[in-house]
Amino acid sequence: MRYVAVALALALVACTKEKEPDAIAPTPTSSASATATPSATSSAAPTPTASFDAGAALAYLGDAGLNDRERTDLASILSNLDAPCPSVAVSIAQCLAEHRPCDDCGVAARYLAMGVRDGWPPQFLGKAYGARFDPDQRRDVPIGDSPTRGPASAPITIVEFGSYTCPHCAAEAPVIDTLMAAHPKGIRLVFKPMWTPDNVNSVNATRAAFAAAAQGKFWEMHSVIFADESKESTADLEATARSLGLDIGRFRDDAGSSETLNRMKRDIALAQALQIDNLPTLWINGRMLQPGEKLPERIAFELAYGTSGTSAASPAGGAAHLPPR
Repeated sequence: MRYVAVALALALVACTKEKEPDAIAPTPTSSASATATPSATSSAAPTPTASFDAGAALAYLGDAGLNDRERTDLASILSNLDAPCPSVAVSIAQCLAEHRPCDDCGVAARYLAMGVRDGWPPQFLGKAYGARFDPDQRRDVPIGDSPTRGPASAPITIVEFGSYTCPHCAAEAPVIDTLMAAHPKGIRLVFKPMWTPDNVNSVNATRAAFAAAAQGKFWEMHSVIFADESKESTADLEATARSLGLDIGRFRDDAGSSETLNRMKRDIALAQALQIDNLPTLWINGRMLQPGEKLPERIAFELAYGTSGTSAASPAGGAAHLPPR
């Protein structure tokens, strides 16, 4: 069956520890952009040279919580990465210095300041900048019939691809819970469980989660499974269903239904289409969170700057708004 082939292809997906930023493989580029100079559409690292307008760019940011060395590094980066607006063919630094009509120049400068402050290696800065600002790297990740938590009107939507047999996915769950509790109107979470046919526990847990969803208890089952990955047998999952007050007969029927299998197949096919190669993988408003980025800091940044432009024509200090060290 086709879904088996797709799922087996995804079996190569690794539940990995967070990769070191300087070990990340370059993002594949199209033939049209393969020869581009470092920019928002390129993952190349910035050349370490500063230009005349870097001082004005730093003035735009205020101190941004940076020490002298970090300010020097940031000046170089802003001078050598292209502005995020395709219509503004200058560096970020020049965009800010000359008040070019690109609101995202200020947003990009603050994003890169956060990265410099947090010690991202230069090569990773270029890749992360491209992932966050390159128009070609944004994806419309369909929610479909996946379980969601948080208001549909939230300015931030996180789509998580994770496995119930992945310890790093389990470790991410309380981090996300804390963020959602802190921003109940700011974040919507979508979860798409990954599984492989040869991993009985991943299949059992995914079926159980969707069966619980049919009775309005997806997130309760989701939390229990992640809290104890040793209890993913059919008997253990049915015991959890009973503890949640679910109708066991209906739970069994839904867990084994073709409708549940079809939902599982759709999520696997989507993960393959998005070329996901490690778990957990999170998409924030259609932008993939890069390995090495800290989710709490990225969410704080997006809440401050990601939902509306910060005008380059109206410089303002940014230190008070960047997430704390």
